[in-house]
Amino acid sequence: MIYKHKVILQKYSDDKDEYGQVSTTWTNIRDMRVNINPVSGNESFMSNTDNAKVTHKILCRYRQDINASMRLSFDDRGVIRLFRIKNVLNLKEKKMQMEIRATEEIN
Repeated sequence: MIYKHKVILQKYSDDKDEYGQVSTTWTNIRDMRVNINPVSGNESFMSNTDNAKVTHKILCRYRQDINASMRLSFDDRGVIRLFRIKNVLNLKEKKMQMEIRATEEIN
């Protein structure tokens, strides 16, 4: 499968500055190639309450290190779009491809 979108996987972290103040930041982990697909209204309606806020399904090669505490940053022709990961599925349990269910953050 050809993955047409380039995204940056980011991890949430708390850092202390020189004065001891805690600041929350998103740290870039790695670049990835994915396919980003919006979820149709019918799929949203049929989903259970845990997935009701999922706006996109994102396909990529299997990775063990992706979890729901992370997000993906996508540069869509100069507009940065952010996708908070809700859950991750190992498709067909073969550790070859995964589906990331995510919610797009609106700024």
